[in-house]
Amino acid sequence: MLVPNQGDGTFDELLVDLERGNFDRDGDIDLVATTGGLEGLVWFPNVALGTIGDDECASFPNSTGAVATTTAFGSDRVALNRVQLRSVDLPANAAGYYLASLTPDVVVAVMAGQTWRFQAWYRDSIGGTAVSNFTNGLAIRFQ
Repeated sequence: MLVPNQGDGTFDELLVDLERGNFDRDGDIDLVATTGGLEGLVWFPNVALGTIGDDECASFPNSTGAVATTTAFGSDRVALNRVQLRSVDLPANAAGYYLASLTPDVVVAVMAGQTWRFQAWYRDSIGGTAVSNFTNGLAIRFQ
């Protein structure tokens, strides 16, 4: 945004009006700033990642004594393509990966109206013996 310099060390007056609203219809509050006189409009989309999804099943404590959990952040709107999975309280240096699907296909697209289920599998150990463990199950109904 440019504010014209008057040449004497002063600038034109800048009037700014802020409006709050869900302008991109993704469920979070965005900001729009309009400037009087400069005919400017600036949109500040809220890209903060709020939690989405519902827990479906619980997990068991792992070798650390904690229960590992998976949480999803972002938006359940397919068009926004904004989902981030995060798992916490896993054992240190343990391999793991996410499981997600509706079908046994190799490449599947998420469609509005579908409920996808996510869960993280990870390697754990009990008494020095390698075992498998899972985080909680998480369901996200996409719109």
